[in-house]
Amino acid sequence: MTGRFLIRTIGLALLALALGVVFVIIWVTIYSEIIDPGRGDAFYQAYAMRIAPVIGIASGIPLLFTGGWVAAPRRGELPGWQAGAAVGIAYAVIDLPLIAALAGGAIPWGYVALSYSTKIAAAAAGGRAAARQTLVNS
Repeated sequence: MTGRFLIRTIGLALLALALGVVFVIIWVTIYSEIIDPGRGDAFYQAYAMRIAPVIGIASGIPLLFTGGWVAAPRRGELPGWQAGAAVGIAYAVIDLPLIAALAGGAIPWGYVALSYSTKIAAAAAGGRAAARQTLVNS
C-alpha cells in the first residue's frame, strides 16, 4: 500500500462521513420545518440523535459504494474489493471514536455493527464493481 493510496482512502472515508452528517442535517431540517414544526430545539436535537443511526445506514450504503468505486485502483497492487473495503474500514476507524464521544458510553452496538458491516460491504462491492468495469473496458 502506498502513501498516496492511504491518503486517498482516508480522504474518501472523511468525505463519506461529512456527507452523512449533511444528510442528517438536511433530514432534521425537513422534519422540523415541514413534517413536525413548532417544537423546541431540545426536541429536534433529541430527534437528530435518534434518527442519525438510521440515516447513517441508509445513506452510508451508496456513499461507501461510491467511495469503494473511486478507491479501486485501475491497475494497482490491491484487488478492487480490498481497496474498496479499505475505505469502509477507514470510515469505521474514524467514526467509532466520534460515536463513543457522542453516545456518552451508551453506544448502540446493534446499530454500530449493522452500520459498519453494511458500509464495509458496500465499499468492497464498489471496489469490486470498479475493478470489473476496468477489466471489461481493457
